[in-house]
Amino acid sequence: MNVLRYFFFTFVIFLIAFAAHASENVCHSLSRGEFDLEILDGKNNITYDFEQSAKDITNIQKQNDLNYSGLKGDSFYNQSGLVLTGNNMGLTVGTFQYLLYLTPYFENIGTGRYCPGVKRICVKFMYDSKIYIAKEYTGNQCAFNKIMNHEMEHHKTNVRNKQKYIGWLRKDMVAVANSIVEKYQPINEEDIGLASDSLQAELKDAIDAYIYKMQVDTNRENQKLDMTSEYLRLTREIKKCYKPSDR
Repeated sequence: MNVLRYFFFTFVIFLIAFAAHASENVCHSLSRGEFDLEILDGKNNITYDFEQSAKDITNIQKQNDLNYSGLKGDSFYNQSGLVLTGNNMGLTVGTFQYLLYLTPYFENIGTGRYCPGVKRICVKFMYDSKIYIAKEYTGNQCAFNKIMNHEMEHHKTNVRNKQKYIGWLRKDMVAVANSIVEKYQPINEEDIGLASDSLQAELKDAIDAYIYKMQVDTNRENQKLDMTSEYLRLTREIKKCYKPSDR
C-alpha cells in the first residue's frame, strides 16, 4: 500500500529600508551598549480534534493549502499529514508566530539633528499546534496510539527547533540591533517617526533571517520522520492492530 506524506510551510518577510548615505557617519561614532532586552518563549499550545473523518481531514489539509498560500504577517505554518489509502489518518497543523515591540530613542547631537538608538526590545514567540486523528481509528486504541505518536513527533520537532533558535536570537540580539542603528545618518526632527518605523522594519527583517533558518531546519527534520521506509513500517504496525475480520 502506498503511503504518502504532505508537508507545508509558508514564510513571510517584510522589509522597509531607511538609511541616508554620507561620507562620514556621525551616528556610528556614538557609543552603543546594552539595552532592555526581553525575548519570551510563549506557551506551546496544542489542541486535538478526533471528530473528523479521514476524508474530512484530507479536505482540511487542502483548504489549509489555499488559506496559507498568501501573506500571513509575522507567521509561518507547517502541515504534517499521515495518509493511507488516499485520505489522511492524521494531520498536524502547526503555527509559529512572534510579536515584536521596539522602543527607540533619538539622541540630539545639535542643530536639530538626531541619531537613533534602542532603548528596549521585546520579542514574544508563540507556537500553536492542532492534531487531527481520523475518527475511523479512534475506536482502536492500538492504531490510535501509533498515529498519535507519529503526529506528536512532528509537534516535538517544531517546539524543539523553536526553543533552539530563540536561544540563539537571545544571545545575538544586542549585537544585531546595534549593527542596525549605527549605520544610520543623523536625521531631522520631522523624520523621527519615519526612522522609528524603519528601525522596527529592519529589526524584524533581522529576526526573520533566524526564523527562515529555523524553518529550513524544521522542515529537514520533519522530512526525516516522513521517509517512505518509515511510512511502510508504520502502515504494517497499524495493520497489526486489527484482527483479520476487522480489515
